Amino acid sequence: MQITGFSDSDWGGSSDRKSISGYVFKSSSSSSLISWKSKKQNIVALSSCEAEYIALTYAVQEGIFLKQLLCDMDGYDEPAGIFVDKEVLLT
Repeated sequence: MQITGFSDSDWGGSSDRKSISGYVFKSSSSSSLISWKSKKQNIVALSSCEAEYIALTYAVQEGIFLKQLLCDMDGYDEPAGIFVDKEVLLT
């Protein structure tokens, strides 16, 4: 079973200028969601790129946890892919 994650943020989306981060992880075998979260970031990001990096950090932490959990349960040892929606993060 392989898991795929998607990460996104809303730069300065709340009244106190803090961004909102979110991620979802789905199973490729059943296409059902296995983990998701939306959270206000703890700091004020100075750019949309920084907000995306913070959101990606949350997603990577969850991806590592899920990979280890699945490895402990059934020997799963495939990498988890995480997608973001900003091209600036890919350079």
